Amino acid sequence: MLGEYNETNALASIGVMQCLAYELQEILSQTAFLTLPEGRMESIEKDGVNVIIDYAHTPDALSVVLQSLTKICERKITTVFGCGGNRDKGKRKEMGERAAFYSTHVIVTSDNPRNEDPLAIIADIIEGLEEANASICVEPDRERAIKQAIEQAETGDIVLIAGKGHERTQHIGDKILPFSDIEIVQQSLLKKV
Repeated sequence: MLGEYNETNALASIGVMQCLAYELQEILSQTAFLTLPEGRMESIEKDGVNVIIDYAHTPDALSVVLQSLTKICERKITTVFGCGGNRDKGKRKEMGERAAFYSTHVIVTSDNPRNEDPLAIIADIIEGLEEANASICVEPDRERAIKQAIEQAETGDIVLIAGKGHERTQHIGDKILPFSDIEIVQQSLLKKV
């Protein structure tokens, strides 16, 4: 399972099961069947490029995911993320800072802008990237941002698509449109040469 926090949760669950009088061997025989929910550290790999899709949409969640990925990444980490509109504006700059701290490359994009101007949301995020060592790119169109990150990735790289995880829609204005990070990633990897 990807992510130290997932390993810790699994160990805690094993401990609880032991407290409930289950035998350790019985518990361990079932651990091979453990899976993460869709869109939570979901890994899709092709030709040595590992794309991780995660629901991380808070500064702490983004940090925890990226910390885990830095421990297994052979080369570069590219993070694609945005922040939701009509939500906590205070976290935007901090998310930018954390993405830039752990990533080699950051692509800032849209993530459910709702009734807010996507470019204004991105401007709030960019405030956290002013002193970043990572290279920064802005692509408001989330689908294009994901495709760009995957096209640029090389063997040994990790691409993190953060924020939407399992969600199957994108809220833009008053519309709720079909959109899946997972589907875009799968299509993009199939086209990758």
